[in-house]
Amino acid sequence: MNTYTHALTLTRAGIMTRGKYLTKKRRIKRFMYKTYTILAAIMIAAGTIGAYGLITERAIEKMDTAHISVPQRQKSKGYAYNERVPVEVVKQEIRETAKQYGVNEVKALKIAECESGFDNLRLNHQGSTALGVYQFLIGTWMNTDSFKIHRKARTDYKANIEEGIKAMARGEARQKWPHCAKVAGF
Repeated sequence: MNTYTHALTLTRAGIMTRGKYLTKKRRIKRFMYKTYTILAAIMIAAGTIGAYGLITERAIEKMDTAHISVPQRQKSKGYAYNERVPVEVVKQEIRETAKQYGVNEVKALKIAECESGFDNLRLNHQGSTALGVYQFLIGTWMNTDSFKIHRKARTDYKANIEEGIKAMARGEARQKWPHCAKVAGF
């Protein structure tokens, strides 16, 4: 091979790199080596392992990952988008988000109680597609930032609460929740 040819040459027998044929097992090991090297660089940057941690192919083969633990979030449990969230957690999220957007907490709580009873999985049984804490319709939800940008589900309680409170902050409470907005005093 001259210097102008590519180091990686495809042949009928397989992939050849610098004169060596790579078997599937060898390609997987090389991929794992690169992956763990990148992972180590990230961990060094995050300060979770020492700056002199060096990962080699031999170390990967001998690596025992049973002792490695991921730090748990101390503040609260992370809920899945389709998991029922306790009422107190929903109420606390409404309070925090209302403060963040400058919306009256009591009114935001009253609308959520009227619409869903603080149930993030509540489905409107009156023939509507409304779902979630603030009972968003499918079409309305698809026009929110939570869906367009982040692809969050309507049952994701944090996204549903944030979009509901953003609507209240824009003054859309009477349009979106006519009955419950009157009950809440909007």
